[in-house]
Amino acid sequence: MDKTDPTVPWTHIAQEIAKMLDARSLTIPRFCHRHDLSPSFYHKLQAQGLGPDEMQVGTSVRISLRAERRWQRQCERRRQVARSAASKTMADKGATKTALPSKSTERSAKAEKRPRDERSNAKPTKAKLNKAKLKKKRDF
Repeated sequence: MDKTDPTVPWTHIAQEIAKMLDARSLTIPRFCHRHDLSPSFYHKLQAQGLGPDEMQVGTSVRISLRAERRWQRQCERRRQVARSAASKTMADKGATKTALPSKSTERSAKAEKRPRDERSNAKPTKAKLNKAKLKKKRDF
């Protein structure tokens, strides 16, 4: 079969290949490996109703490729909904922050009014004290 042969219906062949791929399925460990999930997290998702659809084949549990794609789309939708909700929440919080000045802004404004010596009440760190001692020794 040659791609240049006009008598070969390539769309038909592509459809047959897609059907064969849909007929395949994954085991739980293979699904977890493909999606970088631990088996325990997979079972946690299943318990919450957030995992892919499973099918029982004899004694083994399998996941069809169609169910895998459906699960991926559902995860993407949940992510988009979460992002839009988070951005709306951030926008709401941002509106309230711009309306009222924060306490840290008020504190920094008060600190600038005081003389430079009084701005910091913090004690010097050990590293600064050691540097000061070394400097005094060098000066002698």
